[in-house]
Amino acid sequence: MTRIALFPVMAGRSGGGPETYERELVHGIAALDSDTDYRLTCLNEAAAKALDPGQANFRSHILPGRLRPVAMTLGLPRVLKREKIDFMHAAYIAPPWSPVRYMFTLHCSSPFAAPELFPPLIRARLLYLIGRGMREAEHVVCVSRDVLERARDHYGVPEERMSVVHNGVGAHFRPMSEAERAPVLARYGISGRYVFAAARFEKRKNLLRLLEAFARYRAEVDPECRLALAGDMTWEAEAVGGKIAALGLQSAILRLGYVAHHDLPALYGGAEFFAFPSLWEGFGIPVLEAMACGTPVLTSNVTALPEIAGDAAVLVDPLSVEAIAAGMAELGPGSALRERCAAAGLIQAARFSWAKTAAETLALYRRLA
Repeated sequence: MTRIALFPVMAGRSGGGPETYERELVHGIAALDSDTDYRLTCLNEAAAKALDPGQANFRSHILPGRLRPVAMTLGLPRVLKREKIDFMHAAYIAPPWSPVRYMFTLHCSSPFAAPELFPPLIRARLLYLIGRGMREAEHVVCVSRDVLERARDHYGVPEERMSVVHNGVGAHFRPMSEAERAPVLARYGISGRYVFAAARFEKRKNLLRLLEAFARYRAEVDPECRLALAGDMTWEAEAVGGKIAALGLQSAILRLGYVAHHDLPALYGGAEFFAFPSLWEGFGIPVLEAMACGTPVLTSNVTALPEIAGDAAVLVDPLSVEAIAAGMAELGPGSALRERCAAAGLIQAARFSWAKTAAETLALYRRLA
């Protein structure tokens, strides 16, 4: 029997889209394949718990080594050899070294196409591991056509060594009634009209321009509206806080921090619209999540976002505060465009599912392993 290892990195770490991908992929493959012998090579117990599908053909192993670099560099090869793995799928990043054949998923092109968006140490680590994967992996899974084309051109990798497998959207992202949403919104202290934004506090997410555009929207269109910001407060947290103060928006901003996955549908669904003017995305899962909840979406006209949003969102230049603010105004109170975007978004989101992601990935396992 073929034995396949899945190597997750973001599971159990509040890891945003990549964590969602790892969890949904494992559970989706488990639903389709009860015969292949799978090993989940996890960095910690939290990851093993988050990913365990409770199925006999899946077993979890915690990689030895307390520090992540040690676990990835020494612990992973040791477990792959000990468990006699035939093939590995590195679900977030290529490993520093692998004694077995593998493929890895490339989630975004920004580390090599826009490295200035990352702090130096994070940039160096990502570039090193992506570079190894592009040279050594038997196959590279790209989450969008945009990622594939940028990686192909940058690294000179033949396209036959690459595939596009789109991400999906969870089935629990759906339109909810006001009564269903109310307890969740109350728990987060949300009342009245609000615009929702969900993104890690990092430069790539373009939060500073979003705040400037929202200040204009509030002054010119809807003075009572507030902006609910969800996401881990990482290296951009101080800059975001400074911008909020400089714009005098302290009372208009709800800083929600990390939001549990099961709470997101209510937060999307209650919003006037979802604002996601990111500078760079390999895919953009939140765009589909918002659409699946029946919420109008404003997002960027760059990288993979037009590919994912289609014609169901208001697309703006993310480098222009004026363009972002104008797009917000288009989705303001009483706008007919809101209803059109909401209806088109439901149709667009239905084109993507994690079941499809799992089926296409499983087909690659069966071809390559």
